[in-house]
Amino acid sequence: RMGLGFMGSAPRIRERQVHLDTLFGGDLKAEIELRVKGKGFNPNSPDFGPMVSSVKRDNGILAMDYDLFAVAKRNLLGAVSERPDDPYANFYLAELERLTARTPDERQDALNHLTTALRLDAERGAIPSAHLEYAVALMEAEDPSNHDQISSELKAYVALSERDHGGLPSNMPLIYDYLTASGDGRWYLPPQWFDAQLTNNPGF
Repeated sequence: RMGLGFMGSAPRIRERQVHLDTLFGGDLKAEIELRVKGKGFNPNSPDFGPMVSSVKRDNGILAMDYDLFAVAKRNLLGAVSERPDDPYANFYLAELERLTARTPDERQDALNHLTTALRLDAERGAIPSAHLEYAVALMEAEDPSNHDQISSELKAYVALSERDHGGLPSNMPLIYDYLTASGDGRWYLPPQWFDAQLTNNPGF
């Protein structure tokens, strides 16, 4: 696993390195040389790039969990470079850049990756959090003309989360606060539990 040394103990990493060196120089040496000369290994094959990109993306996400932002950014930038059409890589890079941005240019770069993620995920809608992240980014701009877009993104986040998890997201109070701040103080969805009680117990 590339770039994940921070998750292991130093002695175990050294043991694994010695073991790999032994394999590559011994039992696996002939097979590796045969594949390099033949058709067994092709770094330009259709599946090689996406595989490397997904490894870098996942490593970047893990590094973010450990607050290793430099490691995370290196991996996520690599993932986006390998596969620019990966909505997840663009989203997590945007999330990282928004978290660490210090200049207007860095904030704009984060917003660019975020809008790219939303565009790439527009049909599938597999990343509900991208809509919430975008709504918050628009709120930070403090531009009243963004209010309708903010409301739309927040509602999209709720709808997709409900679709994926069978219920409203746990942060609904925060969503209502965001909606109110954007001028939408009326929109409301009752908790699914209450709906179920009404359906199953008409006299409830």
